[in-house]
Amino acid sequence: MARRYETVEAGDVRRLNRLLAAGWESVRETPVGDGRLVVLLERDGGPPRSGAKLAGMPWDVLEACPLFDGFDRDELTAFVEVCELTTCPTGSNLFEAGDGTAALYVLLEGRVDVVFPELRGESMAVEGFAPPSFFGESTFFHPADHHATATCTEESRVLVLERDTFDELMQESPDSARKLGLNAAGTLAQRLQSADAWVWELLDEIDSVHIARSWRRFRDRILRR
Repeated sequence: MARRYETVEAGDVRRLNRLLAAGWESVRETPVGDGRLVVLLERDGGPPRSGAKLAGMPWDVLEACPLFDGFDRDELTAFVEVCELTTCPTGSNLFEAGDGTAALYVLLEGRVDVVFPELRGESMAVEGFAPPSFFGESTFFHPADHHATATCTEESRVLVLERDTFDELMQESPDSARKLGLNAAGTLAQRLQSADAWVWELLDEIDSVHIARSWRRFRDRILRR
């Protein structure tokens, strides 16, 4: 039998409701002043129980996703509870170039290709994602329109975390939100480093002074922000 204590602020029971939905049961409530309660919760062993969304959740995929490094099962459960779970048919788009949506996408099943719109008559896939992976971080933390389109090349199951929901999570569970932000920043840094390496290889192959100057201007713009 697992036990935990949860402090409930006056009028704010959102986190408590998520724990109850995850299979925890309230055993005792103790008033501590200022309208606050300390609630003793218990849960037996085994996987969390909170209805259809959690019943078929691939926990092994979530635990292997770099976005959740350092998360325990309770933190993962709380994250799943606030996300939208969506199933996307083959050929559907999660977002399109020009959209201003701010969300993180965690791929549970299937495959998603991120594709630049047509350039000189030809579309170009820049990255393909398979579980356990996530994407969308570049516009999630810094509002901007998407430059590419995310297309499901297989039927896919995706958890979607909206930016507004993340802002609420920062208030309710700041430690979990901070870990998620640091993990996302680490992955974003790795992707930028890979892009740097690819561009330098391209410059070395092409040996173009014009392209080299354009790349330096681009890097200067990034460093000035």
